[in-house]
Amino acid sequence: MEMDLTSLESVRNFVSQFRTRKLSINILICNAGITACPYSKTVDGFELQFGVNHLAHFLLTTSLLPGLKAGNPSRGVVVSSLANKRGGINWNDINWENN
Repeated sequence: MEMDLTSLESVRNFVSQFRTRKLSINILICNAGITACPYSKTVDGFELQFGVNHLAHFLLTTSLLPGLKAGNPSRGVVVSSLANKRGGINWNDINWENN
């Protein structure tokens, strides 16, 4: 099964395939992360880093959460970096179009 974190539809398709195969899940590690890349947008029109590092992981995690809760024991892990200390989110310019 493939998943492209630059496309929320790809994440949804992955989850659908996962469920169709009736696979169990005991651990989810969200480790994909991009930083300091040239400005571009995801397929869905979000700034690339925000879309991949946050939105795609959120969709994947919340979509698989029922399966994680059913697993015994289970864990969800989101790997991060020190890059978060450089700044926050400008909610008035979420796509960094004016920065």
